[in-house]
Amino acid sequence: MSSIPVKAMTVQRARQLLDSGDVSAVELTEAFLDRIDAIDPLVQAFVTVTGGRARRQAREADKRISRGNADALTGIPMQLKDNMATKFASIREEHVVRTPFVAM
Repeated sequence: MSSIPVKAMTVQRARQLLDSGDVSAVELTEAFLDRIDAIDPLVQAFVTVTGGRARRQAREADKRISRGNADALTGIPMQLKDNMATKFASIREEHVVRTPFVAM
């Protein structure tokens, strides 16, 4: 379990922690995944948690940050509402489009 307090963390605070080197993107991502693991069984907010993908992206974000090639959201974990179609995660049945389309 992570000791990084993410419950009420703002994007600005996450950016400060990453830019100062106080935490890495991997550590921040693990903290958020730990929070999901702890709380989601109670609230069932997530259809799909892509932890492996998040960890891979966090490692890449750490490389970008160390090279000074990070934008404002690099390394900051996020989640998408389950009505947002992506190529790598499931969406709820009630959000399925009944006509052919390709997620972008």
